[in-house]
Amino acid sequence: MVSVKRVHVERAKSDKSSCKKCQKKIKFGELRAGVDCWMGGRTVKAWLHMSCMAECFKFGRCKAKSKCKLSGDLLRCGALRQNRRSEY
Repeated sequence: MVSVKRVHVERAKSDKSSCKKCQKKIKFGELRAGVDCWMGGRTVKAWLHMSCMAECFKFGRCKAKSKCKLSGDLLRCGALRQNRRSEY
């Protein structure tokens, strides 16, 4: 499981990037999501189509009062939270 601290969302500045999940090109001007990951001995942004990014995350509702592992914020019962992240 890879932890994601920040997701970058922007319009593609060129048509050179490709989605790390489906391997298809991301068109110029299309919304894309980037996550920092470790590749080739350095940290780089892995770009994904917005629809592919949505498939990578699974969300659920809190069953009891809990604390966010990333930010430390308190979550109330019934709040939306990320359960598990699948690999892309």
